[in-house]
Amino acid sequence: MTRLAVRRAVWGFGISLAALSVGAAVLGRIPASLTLGAFALCATAWAAWMSAQARRQAEEQFRHAIVEAPIPILMHAEDGEVLALSRAWTELSGYARQDIPTFRAWLEQAYGPAADQAEAEVARIFEGMQERQEELVIRRKDGEGRVWSFTSAAPGRLPDGRRYLVTMATDVTERRQAEEDLRDSQERLRMAVDAAGLGTWDFNPVTGRMNWSVRCKEMHGLPPDADVDYGELLLRVHPDDWDRVHHSIQEALEPSASGEYEIEYRSLAPDGTVRWVTSRGRTFHRGEDEDRHAVRFIGTVMDATGRKRAEEELRQAKEAAEEANRAKDRFLATLSHELRTPLTPVLALVSGLEGDDRLRMVADRLAMIRRNVELEARLIDDLLDLTRIARGRLELHRGITDVRAVVEHAIEICCAEAAQAGRLRVVADLSAAEHRVWGDGPRMTQIFWNLLRNAVKFTPDGGVIHVRSWNAGPPRDVELVVEVTDTGMGIDSASLPLIFTAFEQGQSPVSRKLGGLGLGLSISKAIAELHGGRITAVSQGYGRGATFRVHLPAGRWPAEAKPTPLPPPPVPPAAAGPVQVPRVTRQLRLLLVEDHPDTAEAMAELLRALGHEVRVAGTVAAGLALAQAAKEAGDGIDLVISDLGLPDGTGMDLMRELVSRYGLRGIALSGYGTEEDVRRSLEAGFSRHLTKPVNFQALEAVILEAAGP
Repeated sequence: MTRLAVRRAVWGFGISLAALSVGAAVLGRIPASLTLGAFALCATAWAAWMSAQARRQAEEQFRHAIVEAPIPILMHAEDGEVLALSRAWTELSGYARQDIPTFRAWLEQAYGPAADQAEAEVARIFEGMQERQEELVIRRKDGEGRVWSFTSAAPGRLPDGRRYLVTMATDVTERRQAEEDLRDSQERLRMAVDAAGLGTWDFNPVTGRMNWSVRCKEMHGLPPDADVDYGELLLRVHPDDWDRVHHSIQEALEPSASGEYEIEYRSLAPDGTVRWVTSRGRTFHRGEDEDRHAVRFIGTVMDATGRKRAEEELRQAKEAAEEANRAKDRFLATLSHELRTPLTPVLALVSGLEGDDRLRMVADRLAMIRRNVELEARLIDDLLDLTRIARGRLELHRGITDVRAVVEHAIEICCAEAAQAGRLRVVADLSAAEHRVWGDGPRMTQIFWNLLRNAVKFTPDGGVIHVRSWNAGPPRDVELVVEVTDTGMGIDSASLPLIFTAFEQGQSPVSRKLGGLGLGLSISKAIAELHGGRITAVSQGYGRGATFRVHLPAGRWPAEAKPTPLPPPPVPPAAAGPVQVPRVTRQLRLLLVEDHPDTAEAMAELLRALGHEVRVAGTVAAGLALAQAAKEAGDGIDLVISDLGLPDGTGMDLMRELVSRYGLRGIALSGYGTEEDVRRSLEAGFSRHLTKPVNFQALEAVILEAAGP
């Protein structure tokens, strides 16, 4: 009942009793004073009864409210009686009212050994009669530990005089765990920042105030207690980097920007010390559209001085290494030129003498001289090729190449002389259905020339060299296999894994006796791999021959590719006899420009012996003068043969002038034979580029080709 209802009931009962008393008094049966006294007594008793009922009803309603409360609430008297327990308390803790009939039972269940300590805390609340808040770990009925935040208060006394305590609880386990995780994360971050030597900064774009860590201040030459703002930051930036840093910061603060910030700059300490620092950060914005603005800008700085110094040292070392490589290239090119140049007149004279019928008695010795001169040139070429391969500079000029024609050409070059002499027998079975590959013809010729030359070299008299080809693999991935097998000295098991390594010749006495630098197989392997193929070697051991197989992808090339004719051999044929070329059927007027006197004399003599008219010059200026004189004389020049290295310029300078003035054609004849040398000579206007020393019968064919009809 409400207080108003109780009051109405009391007044109604009193009025009724008063009416009865007055009526009795009127009738004379009861004295009026006695009647009024009884009325007062009854009214008082009735009011007291009604007040007790109201209190009991209010207490019941209060306890019901506690039970139904959506938060955990426990109410208990000072003697330990549990007066009320909310369902939420039961749900969170697992303990029902019957499980904890007394507050002590709750403490022992929830706190275990810490129950006495918790009870002492409750006693202090009763004594102080004031609210108290704390977080404690409780044990649920299922044994799980949880963190609860308690708010307890002793608001007064019960009607029986006992003090009581009301405790409200909130489960904060997840919040506490998140806070601990955050603290752990922050501690790990702090340790990581310290371990990495990072400094941190926090910038308020509104106030311009900056908070720098001690490490950040140290990197900018400031003491730990220095106050820092945006202006101080700019003062600590090297003047040459000031605009760049200021622009980057302003760009990061733009509302439309991503907020990412990263820059390297030099800090300038008050004492003049310069450091390189790397600064990274992020801007946080608030608001939308026109109201969007930066509210925080945080980041880190790292001392990059050591790294920048190492980068500079590395750059200098790289430049030094590149310069050393360039110097090596120049040295090798010059060495090649200087080694080839003296061989040219020797080969020219030998080639001329071989054609003299009066010297038949010494023809074999002349052939020996020529072969050794060409072998010397081959060794020079191999060394240059090996250098290109090591630096990844070996270039391929691809086309649709008929490997069958390449192999037949290599057999003719390398085996013809030995076969004609009856020393060896060559058996060829090139029966593959598809011999065409997408490759560099001259370089492929080099592969098979090296394999066949080795077969001839290491096979004794009466031996046999078998050359076979076939196709392997599925139809869409056809592979061409070319096999070269000899009956020669073979390869011992210890040497077999090393034969494709440069400068490896095997350990047998025969291989050491026959000499060579062991470069051919290494170069051939590299060329095959550049074509997407491979080379394998098999031998049953010393004295049992060897088999080499070249595997190349066949029948696959770009749609726009065109077949290319078989090129001339890329190297001087060391084991071939004189090339039989028909003599010139018409006289050509040649301008020979060569600064090496012996070479100029030998070449001029040989060219005149072939029936040509030869004018000789040793410099660019002399060559231009002879061309002008021939022009003025009315006979002119049909073809120019020029060295590239001349005292007053280059053969390329000379050729450009001759092409520009007279439209002449030319052949570059030089000891410089790299791909770059060939490219530059062709760009200068030469029709062909031949590397010294050259087979002069082959030169004659090139002269006829370059001179045209």
